[in-house]
Amino acid sequence: MAPVRQDGAVRLTVDPPRGALATLGEIIAAYRRRRRQPHRDVPWPQEELAFASGTDQAHISRIESNRQHPEYSTLSRICDALELSLAERAYVLAVAGYRLAPALPDEDAVTAALAKLAPLLDSFPYPASLIDEGERLWHLNPLAVALWGDCYGSTDRARCLALVRGRRTVEMIFDPEHYPERRRIWAAYYADIERVLMRNVALLWRAHRIRVNDPEMSQTVARLLANPDFRRRWEQVGSGEDELLFVEHATYAICNPTLGRLNLHSWRTHAAADERFVVTHFSPVDSATSRVLERLGESRLRRPRLAPAPAPRR
Repeated sequence: MAPVRQDGAVRLTVDPPRGALATLGEIIAAYRRRRRQPHRDVPWPQEELAFASGTDQAHISRIESNRQHPEYSTLSRICDALELSLAERAYVLAVAGYRLAPALPDEDAVTAALAKLAPLLDSFPYPASLIDEGERLWHLNPLAVALWGDCYGSTDRARCLALVRGRRTVEMIFDPEHYPERRRIWAAYYADIERVLMRNVALLWRAHRIRVNDPEMSQTVARLLANPDFRRRWEQVGSGEDELLFVEHATYAICNPTLGRLNLHSWRTHAAADERFVVTHFSPVDSATSRVLERLGESRLRRPRLAPAPAPRR
């Protein structure tokens, strides 16, 4: 007899097709048929799966017949509705061309990453930051604090690191309680603030789509959606009106009130020791920017070095 779960539904121990000819649609259909309706020995119909995953039967039909490739978020909800194990979920996502995103780093992982990477970032002759794949900011090197400290709330490095630790640039800008003032400050720093804001929203949208079940990220997005300007941009990104062309690269024109105009490339590289962490490098575009950063770096070398900000008490 097939095992019965606590909710009364029955799951058969039948594996989905895994041969070379198995398609994503066939696999999803097999997992759906494996699940039985409560009190009836019949497979789940497409309507039941559609309801449980927040879509409609026609959509499920197109997916199972391979006439439509599901978005990551849709496929994740389908996996949830089918109550797939971690191994089964990884298999479905891999067949669909997606990777199973690991959990975002916890405090222990952050501490280990900072011990290895913070001294290296601090030695760079250009601004650099350490973030994770959820776009949370964990470290700014001295040149980054010198350039953006006012935007983040303080040019004092210890204070700045404490303010940004574990938060996202996009949430610090769009925080509904402080948005008008924060936007004014950031707008004074960028020649094209609208493009900067849209990129930050698009990066968070991408990170959230990959980890739709992450509770902290979902809470952050829900809070930011209370800001109408954020909601409008979020919906534009989600509808495809404003697409993120490149994740790893962007160019920025910075208008620092003390240092003047700086033109920077932004490059992202994953840390080999823990690929959930990403280093953002802000390298100079032109010789004028290079000279400003060189002078700024020389002045910073004459100041005492600072250890990474301690983890907050819980």
